[in-house]
Amino acid sequence: LTVSDINDNTPTYSSTDQVASVLEEEPANTLVARIIAEDPDAAVFGSVTYTLLTPNVPFTYDANSGQLRTNSSLDRETRDRYSLELQARDGGGLVSATARVLVQVLDTNDNPPVFQCTGTPICQTVTFLENEVRASVNSFLVTATTAE
Repeated sequence: LTVSDINDNTPTYSSTDQVASVLEEEPANTLVARIIAEDPDAAVFGSVTYTLLTPNVPFTYDANSGQLRTNSSLDRETRDRYSLELQARDGGGLVSATARVLVQVLDTNDNPPVFQCTGTPICQTVTFLENEVRASVNSFLVTATTAE
């Protein structure tokens, strides 16, 4: 007597809403997350392949491993998050419900401050040496901005 499995289960993600993060300016091919689905069927019916459904995003979703990776360096000042839709399909062609992943791009200190001269027609340079003792110190205001 031989009992054969039928394709009676669809792949399922452990959560259909997930959050992942990646630092800006990481190189292409940086691993963001591994998002996999399970299918309890046996043999080919239990094998799962993955597809990234969201077009025109700087990510890849490996069809076999479920690894979500960057395919370019990201800039948080340009875009701070991506909403992706993923799909899992089993070896018999059954499709699971899709999973949504919010990828947050984390900030790094990649923009230097820009100092502004205000209130005086000429910017002045003031130098203080370490451990220097001064009889008097003139007060002044320093303003700096950054894109961070």
